[in-house]
Amino acid sequence: MRVLNKDEFKLPYLGKEKFGQLMKIGLEYERGLFYIRNISNIESIKDALSEILNEKVVFTQRCLICGKEFLCLDCKYYETCSSRDLPFHCICKKCSDKDDLYDRYVEKSKQRAKT
Repeated sequence: MRVLNKDEFKLPYLGKEKFGQLMKIGLEYERGLFYIRNISNIESIKDALSEILNEKVVFTQRCLICGKEFLCLDCKYYETCSSRDLPFHCICKKCSDKDDLYDRYVEKSKQRAKT
């Protein structure tokens, strides 16, 4: 399994055809790094990357509260989550175990709305 950060990752040389395919399905390339520009085709992106790398691809999550990156495998809801291993924001175990989670979530949401 290959773990990638949705914000930046490297790939081996692809050739013009594969590179073009990745750009069409939602990746972007800048300064030697790829990143996800459009997540609407995320399953196609995962499939294409898995084919290129010859192994299953998963993405890290970024905690909405603390900003820490983590893997879905570390989450107690992994088996029932409908968006597991997709590059979205979620809440890490450390933050989800805190009593004031909802208040912290609301505060972070207000901060994000201002930016």
